[in-house]
Amino acid sequence: MYLKGLFEAKLIRKVLIVVPSTLKLYWKEEIKKWSKGLSATILDGQKKVEREKSIEKIKKKGGILITSFGLVTTERCLLTDIRYDILIMDEGHKAKNVNTELRKNIMRLTVKYHRLLLTGTPLQNNLQELWSIFDCVQPKMFESFQNFTKDYAVPVEKGLTSDATAAQKSKSKILSEKLRNIYKPHFLRRTKRQIFKVKSVEATEEALNDDELPLKTDLVVWLDLSEPQKNMYEHIISREHVKSVLQSGAFMNAFCLLSCIKKLCQHPLLLMKGAMKNVDIADDFFGEEKSDNLKDDDDVEKESEKDTKIDDNVEEEKQTKMMKMLDLKDILNDAVKNYNENNLEGILNDSSKLVFLFKLLENLHKEGHKVLIFSMSKVMLNIIEKITIAAGEFKFRRIDGDTDIEERNKIQKEFNRDPKIFM
Repeated sequence: MYLKGLFEAKLIRKVLIVVPSTLKLYWKEEIKKWSKGLSATILDGQKKVEREKSIEKIKKKGGILITSFGLVTTERCLLTDIRYDILIMDEGHKAKNVNTELRKNIMRLTVKYHRLLLTGTPLQNNLQELWSIFDCVQPKMFESFQNFTKDYAVPVEKGLTSDATAAQKSKSKILSEKLRNIYKPHFLRRTKRQIFKVKSVEATEEALNDDELPLKTDLVVWLDLSEPQKNMYEHIISREHVKSVLQSGAFMNAFCLLSCIKKLCQHPLLLMKGAMKNVDIADDFFGEEKSDNLKDDDDVEKESEKDTKIDDNVEEEKQTKMMKMLDLKDILNDAVKNYNENNLEGILNDSSKLVFLFKLLENLHKEGHKVLIFSMSKVMLNIIEKITIAAGEFKFRRIDGDTDIEERNKIQKEFNRDPKIFM
């Protein structure tokens, strides 16, 4: 609606919207839905000639161009050749690091009027990140990064330490207030409760209106470990290596240890992956990595943020060393010998979380709910999928990191439109 008003008043001609690659189609559909008469062009992973035509069209005739973080990097020469009236960046918190390629390329874009950053992620208590984001919105709002760090970040943070003097605390408070007054005109915060009415459907037994949201309830359920999980857990915590890791105070070692225990609490199969890499029957659960060597939009997107990411290979290597340190070889080998891919009931019962999940799903299905299941582990999704297919009770769709962008949008629409798709 905001953009439509500006276009109709002929105040703007060219708008660039930069979003995660998975949200390009969503943004186009929302523009069509809320701003009838406006058309948006998606710049995606098509042939270079087609991308050049799309950019040339915007350059000559104006309009809205939607592109991804990755293409802001790979097509920076073409994109920086246009002077935009407005730049909108979704997931704006990705501009918080001054050293990423993404932020550098965003700053190279020429914008006549406004830069808008949208995010649902709260800013942390990090003044360097605050400078990076607001400098992206309004360049030169603050001093240079070096001067800002010296004049604001360092004294403010000093005043927040436990051993800060009264003078340092006072200076910190004054500078913090001064900063808030500087960025306040450029910062618009909205919560769901300011836009929607929140209503408990269970209490009122009434359907929700378009301007209403259901009351959010967080339910934390504590579960005992299954016998296989308990045996492995007791084996781990009894190791002398574990005691030495915890006593050493080495953060990364402790983090890797907790990651191993976290995997175990989900399902023993997640720890058994290394022990089963040469076992054919494990393929259904562990799957195969993508063999496509071509860089798609998602790959470029990840590279454009590489300065803020921990190297996955280094992380995996550390966890492999931790597994050796925990001396899990024997217990994992015993588990592999007893493993039977056809015994889905046994695989289900090996994880107390899965047992609870499927009991919960049965109840929710009977009550007519639709369910979203999130997991940070593809192996866990594989297990859930295999058990669901075998049971044959629930109709479902799945999206993970290997799902193509076009397919994701198709699946999302099917889930929202088909009442028979449960999860």
